[in-house]
Amino acid sequence: MKLKVVGEASTRELSKQRNQTIKMSSRLYHLDPFLDKDGLMRVGGRIKRANLPVVTKHPVMLPRKSPITDLLIKFCHAKVNRMGRGITQNELRQRGYWIVGGSSAMSNCISQGVICRKLRRPLETQKMSDLPIDQVEPSPPFSYCAVDFFRPFLIKERSEVKRYGVIFTCMASRSVHLETANSLNTSSFMNALSRFLSRRGPVRQLWCDQGTNFVGA
Repeated sequence: MKLKVVGEASTRELSKQRNQTIKMSSRLYHLDPFLDKDGLMRVGGRIKRANLPVVTKHPVMLPRKSPITDLLIKFCHAKVNRMGRGITQNELRQRGYWIVGGSSAMSNCISQGVICRKLRRPLETQKMSDLPIDQVEPSPPFSYCAVDFFRPFLIKERSEVKRYGVIFTCMASRSVHLETANSLNTSSFMNALSRFLSRRGPVRQLWCDQGTNFVGA
């Protein structure tokens, strides 16, 4: 039995012999390219004996700026449902293609797509309008306030019934007053409003939405 010992220096020399026709400053130097029988330039490497398809072991090299490269990137990008750069690049390599400078080519192609620009655009922000005068002028508590109903609560009397909360908010101090209402109708709101006025005193202005119970009151 013969033993063949190959050290790190020997491996480096073999690599230099394979790449002796390519400058070390070239992007192709570390890819160890070679021409196959069809004249296609493929990525080299040290997995020639692996039990894998040839397109997986030695993918075809493509330039970064080429119409064919752009079409392949768009095709693979659509196949992976518009996913990110890394997944698109993996799909392209699995199909037997290696793009020189592929990361920047993927980013450029994805950033120019109409659908991807819509999906990846930043969230739009809207400038809020000026505060009403009721919130910026000093006034006694609950002189100007807003009212609304909130969620039903299940309570037990003789059976389970729904009761609603009524929230009164002072526009100037943001203080909160809570009342309860038996239902969402006008009479229940009138009772809650009467209790609120008895406790806090009369108000100058009451803000509310266009609920039928508020409009009826």
